[in-house]
Amino acid sequence: MSREGYLRYLSFHEKQVWINPTVNEPSAFTSPIKPTASAPEIAQSGVVRLFVPVKINDSAVAAGAFEVFYDFRPMESRLAHIHRTVWAVAPSGFFVLCFGMLALVQVTSRTWLRHDENLPATHLGTFRALASAVDARDSHTADHSSRVAAYVLAMARRLGLSPEAITELELAARLHDIGKIGVPDNVLMKPGPLTPSQWELMRQHALVGSSILHSAPLSQAIKNAVRHVHEWWDGRGYPDNLKGEQIPLFARILAVADAFEAMTSDRPYRSALSSDVALAELHRMRGVQFDPEIVDAFCAWAKTVNLPEIVD
Repeated sequence: MSREGYLRYLSFHEKQVWINPTVNEPSAFTSPIKPTASAPEIAQSGVVRLFVPVKINDSAVAAGAFEVFYDFRPMESRLAHIHRTVWAVAPSGFFVLCFGMLALVQVTSRTWLRHDENLPATHLGTFRALASAVDARDSHTADHSSRVAAYVLAMARRLGLSPEAITELELAARLHDIGKIGVPDNVLMKPGPLTPSQWELMRQHALVGSSILHSAPLSQAIKNAVRHVHEWWDGRGYPDNLKGEQIPLFARILAVADAFEAMTSDRPYRSALSSDVALAELHRMRGVQFDPEIVDAFCAWAKTVNLPEIVD
């Protein structure tokens, strides 16, 4: 395209023309023959050329054109640098954020874990305080739960129970009478035989204790022992008339220890029995009220120790 033809092209459009060809792209200003010095050169990528036609005295043909030349390559270089910086920093910021969140989660988890660990101990302290309060209501039953716990601990070790089971059994022994907190004093401390209605009220303490511990953070074995400590081997016990091995092991062990401690302690209606008499009574009720194997193990153990030293 000649210079005159180019100016006619601008005049025909009557407006500026944007030209931004890529490198090695054929230019609209390239003549098939060798271009003249006035012909525009091939633009490079990143370069913008704006041509504005110039007319003189309302001539129909433009006398020339203003060429506005702008090189965007330095800006592109800066943008590329910013782009690389963003991609370099963004992942680092992302990882820093992830590590920060992870640290926050770990700290929060440890805080809640300590809270969860302390919560059972808090509940346990409350339940033990209630059990002690029940024992303290009557001077004749003071420290009853502690004495029963001492017996079941010795029995559990003799029976070869695991350390975890021994810990749970000891706790069940301390809580087994917690339901008596709902029994009136005139029934709990009556200096004589109970009437049928009073006896029925007394029997409710197993259910009351089970209800108190229902939502407690304690194992089901402990709760079952508290509920079923008064079940009989032959099925005539309460509250659910379980029989034989239907009765949980903890409850069977606890029943023997509880009965022995009750017989060898003073009560409003009788004096304490001797250890020999109490062991004989356990043997008499063997297979009736108590698990025969538990009675045999308890009696064999009792003959080898000084029982007052065990409960001190």
